[in-house]
Amino acid sequence: MINVEKRGEDIFTTLPSGRSRCIYKPEWRDLTLFFTNDCNSRCIMCPQVSDDRHGNYLETCKAIIDLRPNNLEQIGITGGEPTLYKSELLELLSHVHSTYPRVSISLLTNGRSFIDSSFVKKISEINHRRLMIGVPLYAANYEQHNEIVGSANAFQQTVEGLFNLYRFDLSIEIRMVVFKYNYAWLTEFASFIWRNFPFVHHIAFMGMEYVGSAAANRDSFWIDPYHFKDELDAAVNYLHRCGMNVSIYNTPLVLLNENARKFARDSISRWKKKFFGVCDRCSQQDQCSGWFATSSVESEFIRPIP
Repeated sequence: MINVEKRGEDIFTTLPSGRSRCIYKPEWRDLTLFFTNDCNSRCIMCPQVSDDRHGNYLETCKAIIDLRPNNLEQIGITGGEPTLYKSELLELLSHVHSTYPRVSISLLTNGRSFIDSSFVKKISEINHRRLMIGVPLYAANYEQHNEIVGSANAFQQTVEGLFNLYRFDLSIEIRMVVFKYNYAWLTEFASFIWRNFPFVHHIAFMGMEYVGSAAANRDSFWIDPYHFKDELDAAVNYLHRCGMNVSIYNTPLVLLNENARKFARDSISRWKKKFFGVCDRCSQQDQCSGWFATSSVESEFIRPIP
């Protein structure tokens, strides 16, 4: 049993082992609800550190919401794969909606369960108008995507799921985590998105967090973002010219071409963001995402922007 408590205005969880962690401070403004450790994909670069805990944390997540965290602007629901527990996830979404009807919700999922259109319909009937469903695509073809995800049917299921979300008028964010296996095809990926999913509300190109499997295999996966900045620049500007809403997450501004910096977002949660000593002399630090404090690798091209 996970204990949830408020200390002042901060919210803490405590595991049966006695380990306690602060999961929300009012100045953070965003709250992450970890719903399950289980997943039906085996992404080769998954940053999630797996353990032996199975099932879902519906009651824990509801208890956190019932503490009414102050100053809340964004709630993220993540895992594992939250949609493995459909009825429980629907209950959580309904609970969050009834408590915070005007707060933005991001549901992070591999999208494969959305091939079940009746499930998608039930999500839409909750009618939370600020719900965004973030779904990863790692390539513009099934061979490459399925190899990364570790499932023979993942690409087809995810694509069908995206169309079902569109059918029921749900907001969609396509997420592309960029690393050594896919960086060379970013412009082809951008073209694929425009031709097939012009209805999505947002596309995010994301820097990778090197923990979990990503850290264990960093020699195979790591490429400094500085070395694919031209490909990233071309991809985001292509989608922008097509009229699509596109952003770059988790990538320091100095590692981007100047022309692409306007698409960068301060996207790393405060509790796991860090800056380097040289960043103190940077004129753009307040607008920069910083670097993952949890990552086992660092760019050698971090410099202050004058």
